[in-house]
Amino acid sequence: MSSPLLPENLYPITAKGHLDRAIYLLDKHVKENPLQYALYAALELRNAIERLLFEYLVLIHGAENVSKKMENIYTAKELHKRIDAVEPELEQKISFMNLFLRANGLPPAVVPDLTALTRLYGQLNNYLHAWKRPENTAQNPDYWKGFWSILDETQGMLTQILRMSMQHMRLEGKGLALYEAWKQDKLSDEEVIQAFRESRDSS
Repeated sequence: MSSPLLPENLYPITAKGHLDRAIYLLDKHVKENPLQYALYAALELRNAIERLLFEYLVLIHGAENVSKKMENIYTAKELHKRIDAVEPELEQKISFMNLFLRANGLPPAVVPDLTALTRLYGQLNNYLHAWKRPENTAQNPDYWKGFWSILDETQGMLTQILRMSMQHMRLEGKGLALYEAWKQDKLSDEEVIQAFRESRDSS
């Protein structure tokens, strides 16, 4: 086979790049051959989750601190485990950071559901292996019943996440003390927002 003429932007490997290809396959081609193109879309969605979790890991660590060992973490389960090891309160801290953003009239950052993303990754992965007993899997209509809802849920969740900005807040000093008080329900959201505004106005 001769080398095909490749596009200028070969193959975007961001989470959004994978999601965009999955949406294209589902919107434009799935009617031609439902299972074939849906499986390609499932692969792109699975890769989008994997890449998104890696992007969060880079965000937490800082791009300059990403090691070769970290780059070799591939499954969502392992990436989730690594994120939890580095920043076990990621979702809470992003929720807290959103109070800071609200205090300053800025749009919120997305709070990802890492557990749900890891679950969807596993469910998609179940369909992306070579089948051993086709009569129980690929050739069985019952096998495919949940497949379409998994595609819909994954596409919806990734679209919602990637529509918003990905951010992470490193807390220290007064910010950390404020976070701990908020986390322990000693301060309400509105009290934290007010504290952020007062700190801003006094600086």
